[in-house]
Amino acid sequence: FKGKSISKSTTDTLKKITDVVDEWRSANPAEFHTPEGLDALKKSIGDIRDSTEFGSPSRLMAGSVYKSVKEQITKQAPGYAKTMKGYEDATKLVKEI
Repeated sequence: FKGKSISKSTTDTLKKITDVVDEWRSANPAEFHTPEGLDALKKSIGDIRDSTEFGSPSRLMAGSVYKSVKEQITKQAPGYAKTMKGYEDATKLVKEI
């Protein structure tokens, strides 16, 4: 709220994600600001998300950031969603098992 964290339980996770995003932002755009590069960013955020407790505020927040990055990649590169569909389906199946 107005620059202040109202969820102290998410502070560490938010800091990790912010650090990764800042690192990506300052990297060479020709390599890191491409659909492939942003997919790698999404995976890095997913790794942070996966290290949090299921159902926790940190996991929900990290999942929201992950989803936002994925949506932006899809918006900028519509073919990305089609390419990733098979991988996402397989990942969901593995998680269900």
